[in-house]
Amino acid sequence: VSNWADEVIFVDCLFTRNDSPAYDVGAGSVGGFGAGIADLSFQPFVTTLVNCSIVGNTAGEASGVASYWSHETVLKNCVLWGNSASGEEVSLLGAQIKGNYAASTSCIAGLLQPIPGEDPPDSTNYPGCIDQDPLLASLAPPDARLTAGSPCIDAGDNFAVPAGTVADADGNARFVDDPTVVDGGIGTPPIVDMGCYEFGGGTITPVEGTDGEEGGRSLPFGGTRILAYPNPTRGPVEARWRLRSGAEDGRARFEVFDIAGRLRFQETISGASAEGSFSWDGEGADGRSVGPGVYFVRVRNAGDSAVRRIEVVR
Repeated sequence: VSNWADEVIFVDCLFTRNDSPAYDVGAGSVGGFGAGIADLSFQPFVTTLVNCSIVGNTAGEASGVASYWSHETVLKNCVLWGNSASGEEVSLLGAQIKGNYAASTSCIAGLLQPIPGEDPPDSTNYPGCIDQDPLLASLAPPDARLTAGSPCIDAGDNFAVPAGTVADADGNARFVDDPTVVDGGIGTPPIVDMGCYEFGGGTITPVEGTDGEEGGRSLPFGGTRILAYPNPTRGPVEARWRLRSGAEDGRARFEVFDIAGRLRFQETISGASAEGSFSWDGEGADGRSVGPGVYFVRVRNAGDSAVRRIEVVR
């Protein structure tokens, strides 16, 4: 992602397997940084990353995040690990992130390690941060899911998570307690994990409410037995699902919720109770295109349901 001139917030996002090589321009070379995210502006813009994982990217330096000039990057509950740099004398930290940044309750490789010729890092500048091995599922190829015993489990800041966030990048439940881990994060348990995936996150428990009415909430729930393509999408998205059981009437309900849990679109589909597909045109019940952001597609019948997280970009 290259951001030149805007205020942006990323939540539950994965940045991985990106490469940013330098290229010649005659008198020298340019680029070679910010393979995951490059925040480059002469204006005082701020990019905020919440519960994001930036792993397995390559560049000359700052392979994970480059935040240069007047731009600032703020990281909360994030994991930066396994990003590699090909430049000369680039530190472990410099391979993950360089420039203007502020980090809290995040796991960043090399963040608290001394760099020769520089002042020792002051941990008070990075509240709640660690640089311990996050015990990711894999670095080659990158898999940013946490494994048992990870120091990132129950170590985030609940207050940093935007209101209405109910799922991780897999569409599984956020705020899942691991009883084998001593909570090291901030807030009332269960404490959110660092990174875009919640360890032990299962199906999302529905919160009862009144669909589509002011103040009511009916949050999506279920597993991940539904696929959506393209995702992210700029327009229509095709959803295909397979549920464990079918309803006697042969019908399924297709629903779209925004990140606050509000019902934005619904359609009853005949003959697709256990298995089927539907193309959503990106419009709400009012016939207008929904705004950019995170949405949840849910398909349900009388006996089962499934949910998929999608992102709409405009």
